[in-house]
Amino acid sequence: MSESTTTAERPERAPRDHADVSLEHAEIPRAERWLKVMYAAFLPAGAIAFVPSAWKLPLAGLTGALFLTGLVLLLAQERAKTKARR
Repeated sequence: MSESTTTAERPERAPRDHADVSLEHAEIPRAERWLKVMYAAFLPAGAIAFVPSAWKLPLAGLTGALFLTGLVLLLAQERAKTKARR
């Protein structure tokens, strides 16, 4: 291009629609909801070592419930991704 070319003569980029942008950012790593719940399951599991024996069973139940909740969230997310790709 010569310097005499004006900005009106230069080809502009076509604006992207929002669907393209969301697909581009779909693979960016981020803290997912299911992962946060799985991490939260470690709190009661770690507390089991420091609490009286009367608290151990309820904390173990809470750990299991949080783990299963995180697993369900993960499966729901993967199912939604599979449907979106079809």
